[in-house]
Amino acid sequence: MWYGVRVGRAPGVYATLERAKEQVYGYSRNEWRAFATEEEATAYVGSASMSASEPAATASGASLAVVFSAAASSRSESAPRDLPSFAVPRFELSYDSQELQRVLSTEMLTSRVIGLDLEWTPDFVPRRLREQQMAEGVPTPTPYYNSKRAALMQLATPSVVVLVPLRHLRALPPALTHLLADPAIWKVGCGIRDDAAKLRADFGLQCQSVVELEEMARALEREGLRWPARPDGLARMPQGLKSLAAALGTTLEKPKYISMSDWEFRPLSGRQVTYAATDAYAGLWIAQCLHRLGDSGHTP
Repeated sequence: MWYGVRVGRAPGVYATLERAKEQVYGYSRNEWRAFATEEEATAYVGSASMSASEPAATASGASLAVVFSAAASSRSESAPRDLPSFAVPRFELSYDSQELQRVLSTEMLTSRVIGLDLEWTPDFVPRRLREQQMAEGVPTPTPYYNSKRAALMQLATPSVVVLVPLRHLRALPPALTHLLADPAIWKVGCGIRDDAAKLRADFGLQCQSVVELEEMARALEREGLRWPARPDGLARMPQGLKSLAAALGTTLEKPKYISMSDWEFRPLSGRQVTYAATDAYAGLWIAQCLHRLGDSGHTP
């Protein structure tokens, strides 16, 4: 398979998917496609006849810019701050593999981009957080006793967040394996490369087409995106999910006593479920916002 990048950081023909992706991640209005032969890819890159608006449908999946193009087309050119509203959709949590198979098949496999996040139980929780967990009715980890494996996976689309309790399933739903391995479905999040590595190490799951939000933001910054000044007066690129969301106008509540709770507990508390669903949806929302800002070139 050969990949032709017609509009990107370094237009040209690439022999590997990873090298091609490096040229289009976070690059607004990019154009690229996959071809069976090098000659076809070369002809595509050099062709000026193909419409610039033609979706780059490839065997490896479209770029984020193409995926979000429908949403971006509705943005008013006179209102660059017209970012998507932050509204966490309904969430689905089930401990039954067959039910998760149904939900994932009907709600996720047709998506082009999903937010992905993981939760797992920490080895140690400070005493003050343990006391707060007990006071708030949030499951407290048993000291020095946890599997250290990913306990919960969250997958978000604009219409639903599916929570997959990995540690309590007799078998992983086939739809989950397919969704993660499908290069046509982009997975976005903060620290998502580490999450993908953990899924591979803990469960042997292969996660393709992952997009790190900080890398996407950094690429847009190089193209001229201006961040709002921080309290110290400097306009630095925000780091992490919470800071990125804040720079885009949304405050995320990420209390430590929940993030460091027992994610292997069954059933999870309502606060854990809300926290987990919000994190995954926030990753998807930030990706949508960054794409729109990349198109407008304006400060958030």
